[in-house]
Amino acid sequence: MKIGKENASNNTLSSKQNMDNTLTMITSDQADSFIYSFHAGVLPLTKKLKFLLYLALNRECRHYVRSYKNTIRITKDGYRTASPIEKFPKKLLQIIINSQKSNK
Repeated sequence: MKIGKENASNNTLSSKQNMDNTLTMITSDQADSFIYSFHAGVLPLTKKLKFLLYLALNRECRHYVRSYKNTIRITKDGYRTASPIEKFPKKLLQIIINSQKSNK
């Protein structure tokens, strides 16, 4: 009987550790917010150092952060190279306004 209780308590401890690990998971929105803060340079130094160490050990996340930075760079470059429309065609503007009214 004592052995069963020990096994049960070990299983309980194991389950608790698994639950603790699950509780440290974050959502994709939280991850994006964290990566944005990292990229913007607004993380506290300790968090930044921990994240850099994590990136050094995790190739997939390192690639994700690199693609995140590339996406920002490409987007900014696209805004810089896009030439503004000098004259927006009035007829096109009226079509857009009419379509918005009919969708309501």
